[in-house]
Amino acid sequence: MPKQTNVTVYLTCTMQQEGDWYVTECTSLPVATQGKTDSEAMANMIEAIKMFLESCIKRNTLEKVLLRYKWRPRLNPPRDLPSKSFSLPVPVPPVLLQRANARG
Repeated sequence: MPKQTNVTVYLTCTMQQEGDWYVTECTSLPVATQGKTDSEAMANMIEAIKMFLESCIKRNTLEKVLLRYKWRPRLNPPRDLPSKSFSLPVPVPPVLLQRANARG
C-alpha cells in the first residue's frame, strides 16, 4: 500500500514577545510553545501541533479533541485575521481530514 502524503491545513496562531522569548499559541487547538526568535517559535509551533495530533491519533482521542475545540480544517489561508494573529501552514495526515469531515 503506498504511503499517503500529508495534507497542509492552516491554523490560526498568535505570537507575543515575553522578555527574551517569543510565545506562540494556537487558537484552534490547545497547543502553545516558544522560541528565542519569531521564526524559531513558528517552527516549534508546527512541530508541537504535529506531535499533538499524532498523540491524539495514537490514543484514539482525536474525535473527542476535535469536537471539544470545534475544529474545522482550513485548506486555504484565511483572508481576514484578528490583529496580532497569523495563519500557519501545518502538514497533517490525511486521516485527520477524513475524521474531521466525517463529523459533518
